Amino acid sequence: MKNQKILLGIFGLCAFFLTSCTYSVHQVPLSDFKPYTPGSNGKPIEARGKQFVILGFANETNYVDNAYKQLQGQCVNGIVTGIAAKSYSEHGFFSWTNHIHMQGLCIQR
Repeated sequence: MKNQKILLGIFGLCAFFLTSCTYSVHQVPLSDFKPYTPGSNGKPIEARGKQFVILGFANETNYVDNAYKQLQGQCVNGIVTGIAAKSYSEHGFFSWTNHIHMQGLCIQR
């Protein structure tokens, strides 16, 4: 009876740890602000992208480039400056999702 309780406790802990997920922030790089103008002259813009990976295999490998193109597409006839790109991962059971969140300032010419 005592062995069954111990085994049940070990099984419960294993099930808990195998089904939980974690997050980790990798990088938050920031670009320069050129041309030098007050922030009130620009419009804040943002874009997001993600990549799902299972057992180390991924289909979407251009998610960062696509997010950057999406950011540039919001600033037609302007300059995107002050880009902050936060890269983080959401971990699951034998899989994870890589996320990118870009924010910038659109300065019209």
